[in-house]
Amino acid sequence: MIANDFPVTFGYRATDGVFYGPKGSVGKYHRGNDRACPVGTPIVIGGVIIGYTGNTGVTGGPHLHIQAGTDIACQKDIDPTPYEFQPGTVVAVGIGSQWGNYVTVRVGDSYVTYCHLSSVATFVGQELTTSRGGSMISISYEEYEDLKSWKAKGIDATKYKDAVIASEAWNGDMHQSIELITPVMNDLHGFKRDQVAQGIQGSKSQSATTLKPGLYEVVAG
Repeated sequence: MIANDFPVTFGYRATDGVFYGPKGSVGKYHRGNDRACPVGTPIVIGGVIIGYTGNTGVTGGPHLHIQAGTDIACQKDIDPTPYEFQPGTVVAVGIGSQWGNYVTVRVGDSYVTYCHLSSVATFVGQELTTSRGGSMISISYEEYEDLKSWKAKGIDATKYKDAVIASEAWNGDMHQSIELITPVMNDLHGFKRDQVAQGIQGSKSQSATTLKPGLYEVVAG
């Protein structure tokens, strides 16, 4: 289950009479959408995992706070609902005293910030889009080898080389590709062998050139 699947538990412009309201200690109203979800839940946009939910910054417990605005700092707030999890471009990644670890995505002329993350798995400039229907997970060995968040998790980056080898063998032995990719996808996303096989077979049936050298994609779900 990904963060996108969790319902909003405290919405935009909501009040509680304590933190949010006419005399609220934080503000007159809540400026985003909150989803209560376990720490480590993946956040997927355009088929790419941008990070994992957490409890960093100022929070009352693990949740994903999404705030949108017409400015990159999302202080000129707008209702985030139409923009949540929509494809766009990563324009900011950082850590703040209140938001904790965060990622800001530009969606059209608006900006959406995902806050309180336990870890970030994207970078400024990354395009969060997918070229065809379905939820795609795309992983580049070079990208993940360089991301400190993955190294901090103790994941052996050399395993990604197996995925690269598998992607280059896509037109050959499908069984070999499944066996090579499954351990990596299990480490990163908890995918089981049958899910990986489904993704490989689905991509192979659409285009044998989907997997470029150095990159593999698997349909999620």
